[in-house]
Amino acid sequence: MYCQALEGYEKALGLELVSSYLPALYTIFAFGDLFSQTDRKDMTKAMYIRALSEYTTVQGPSSKWSRQTKDRLQALRVVSTETNIGQNENTMPEVVNSRSLKEKILLKSKGIPLLKW
Repeated sequence: MYCQALEGYEKALGLELVSSYLPALYTIFAFGDLFSQTDRKDMTKAMYIRALSEYTTVQGPSSKWSRQTKDRLQALRVVSTETNIGQNENTMPEVVNSRSLKEKILLKSKGIPLLKW
């Protein structure tokens, strides 16, 4: 459902505007929460990093949503460190083949990992 919502926002607004559209950012944050509840830590981290990047750009680093996302990322790092001792923490989610080149370049320039939905 979150994937469909994000795709709908991208189609309706375009790739440039979707990153500043708050309902899309809330969806990304909620997607991170969903991954967190299903123990998909790499995906959780990627969604929270993407949300934090955009919240910081749109609302500023001291906004409620930026602080909340930072707190969740920090909690995730603490849990990951405790449970993944000896594992490679630089594991990247799979790159999406169906994304447009323009979107891949835009996301990569912002340091946002490309995810397989």
